[in-house]
Amino acid sequence: MKSNDVTIKDIASKAGVSVSTVSRVLNNNYPVSEEVRNRVLEIVEMLQYKPNSVAKNLRSKKSQMIGLVVADIANNFFMQLAKGIESVIVEYGYHIMIATSDGNVDKERQVLTAMLPERPAALIVTTFDSESRHLQDFIDTGIPVIMADRFLKGLDSDAVISDNFEAAYKLTSLLLEQGHKDIAIANVLLSISTGRERYEGYLKALDEYGLKPNTRYVSSGNFDAESSEKWVTEIFSGDKRPSALVGANNIMTIGALRAFRKLSLNVPKDVSMVSIGTMPFQDLIEPRITSSVQNGYEMGVIAGEMALRRIEKGIHIKSKRQVVQMPISVSRSSLAPPYHV
Repeated sequence: MKSNDVTIKDIASKAGVSVSTVSRVLNNNYPVSEEVRNRVLEIVEMLQYKPNSVAKNLRSKKSQMIGLVVADIANNFFMQLAKGIESVIVEYGYHIMIATSDGNVDKERQVLTAMLPERPAALIVTTFDSESRHLQDFIDTGIPVIMADRFLKGLDSDAVISDNFEAAYKLTSLLLEQGHKDIAIANVLLSISTGRERYEGYLKALDEYGLKPNTRYVSSGNFDAESSEKWVTEIFSGDKRPSALVGANNIMTIGALRAFRKLSLNVPKDVSMVSIGTMPFQDLIEPRITSSVQNGYEMGVIAGEMALRRIEKGIHIKSKRQVVQMPISVSRSSLAPPYHV
């Protein structure tokens, strides 16, 4: 049989395993026992399905995969992040192995524990874990870790982040300039750097106007639209309610808009709104929400370049951090002076 005629089915049949198992061995993207891996690779070499050099690399577990762990790949920001990473690494023969944590710390730890034995060439992660133990395991194993969109103090890793403080500060200031004083914030988790920085920017803007936050108007922080919708519905029900809202990311904003529709509140007539991060199809939505523009693709390109740099030069080079600006897109259709009921 010529090598060009050999298929994965031929290898599976010869090795006595399933086609999916052969695929796992060839792609090195899921756990396979050492015995099965070696048997499959022997058949690969024998049938010359791949050049011998590739088979040897697989046997030595030299991975061409870069791990990517995000909260929700359905979120447009994380999709753009993945596209940006891929645009850089594919030219060097690397591919992405994506996993999602759903913004759940326990699930993130499980994903990382399962990914570590696969020894990806590098790991890019948007972590929700305030501890660095699971990520440190990668570094201790010689696998470089790149933080995207957030960072952990004390972890020796590169990071590419947005200027979250400045974005929240500028957006809150726009509401204050309109005359709003009772401004709520649907925040993300304060245990992660993005949540803390955005909340601090919100506080700074209030402080410059001599205002202190009403603790009732500050959400405890989460990551899903459902929790945002529930909290906003509660806070904006009744006559005594905030006159404006800061959505701490696009998911929180989507949940808030659902709540406003449920409560028959009009933006901006009844409530003004700004958002950190833009929603998909923003140009097709009315009202258009004044927001900061978070460039996931640009961040992905930088994260991919950081990963390649670490792979080439090793994990012991000096770590570095880059900040991506978040310009403000102002749309007056979501801003108006306070409406008093």
